[in-house]
Amino acid sequence: MQENLKRDAQTRQGGTTRRSLVAGAAWTVPILSLAVATPARAASRCVAATPLVAARPAGATFTDTTFVVPAGVTSITYTVVGAAGGGQNATNYGGAGERAEGTLTVVPGQSLVLRVGAGGTYVAGQAPPAVGGTGFGNGGASGPSGGQFQFAGGSGGGGSAILVGGAPLVVAGGGGGAGTGINGPGTLPTTVTVPASGGDGGFAAANTSVLWNGPNRTVTAIGGAGGSASAAGTGGGTGTSTAGSTEVFNGSGASGQTRAAGGAGGTGGSIAYAQFATQNPAGTVLAGGAAGGGGGGGYTGGGGGGVRGAKYLNPETANYSGLPARASGGGGGGSFVSSASVGGVTPVAGTSSITRGTERNTTQNTRLGGRIELRYEVCA
Repeated sequence: MQENLKRDAQTRQGGTTRRSLVAGAAWTVPILSLAVATPARAASRCVAATPLVAARPAGATFTDTTFVVPAGVTSITYTVVGAAGGGQNATNYGGAGERAEGTLTVVPGQSLVLRVGAGGTYVAGQAPPAVGGTGFGNGGASGPSGGQFQFAGGSGGGGSAILVGGAPLVVAGGGGGAGTGINGPGTLPTTVTVPASGGDGGFAAANTSVLWNGPNRTVTAIGGAGGSASAAGTGGGTGTSTAGSTEVFNGSGASGQTRAAGGAGGTGGSIAYAQFATQNPAGTVLAGGAAGGGGGGGYTGGGGGGVRGAKYLNPETANYSGLPARASGGGGGGSFVSSASVGGVTPVAGTSSITRGTERNTTQNTRLGGRIELRYEVCA
């Protein structure tokens, strides 16, 4: 026994602990075991990926980009902007597309379709109606041309959307097109008091008016109403006139639409004048007309802009005969963010916002498309 204890003590010298046994006649008992430490598992690491910016259309047709959620991605932040309506200049511009932002929870391997709406355009000079930009909800055309005139206004921009299995998860409405802003020819000293700009996505276009300085008369046209998540915008209806005219012309804009595949914007209203001979020094007044802007497309469509005109004849000694007219812009398309999961993709509660856009088209014969951007982190 003394020898066993001595050998056991020797195993502890130098502060080293070893497994040691006490031997008996027929058994062995362990008196100490060595504990082996397990290394802690390395923490997961997340790295921000390069943001995905979907292809932006240059023409009248939308673009689709398919995004497959990468491995290690469970959350995506999005920005969706609808396309702008067609504009004439900096004061008679096309409406901006609405802007939707938020966060989605996703599963790796899911497919999202990013549909970027095409912009509307304002056709300069005498031309056929301007065609609206397509998207999730197509923009409406400007007012149609008639036999007596071919002045086209601005068409509406298409809606942009994130789609899952064809169903909309997020939609940002397009802007409405501007009205023509053209007055009928004649000796008409005028001052425009309100531009004929298109409505921003989700908003109505303002009523536009022209002041006829000579006899201090006005002509006012009604703008198209904006669409919402629950209802399409109504078209601009009958305007007003204090011209004391012998004839009044009205062109109501069409209301926007609500469809499962997106609501189209309404077509702008239009009016046409035949030329007529006056009984004063102004002489013959040439034929003319005006056309309202098309509504923006989106989850619902915006209404087309209304038009108002008046034929005015003064006595022979007054030099103020003519055809004053105004054409208003179209309303912006409606936007939408789902409150429930769509195909396994779920909007995170409290993160979604829809705000008024700022990207407006101010140049004739051009289109300004929408925009979609995704931001996410890849976690190992």
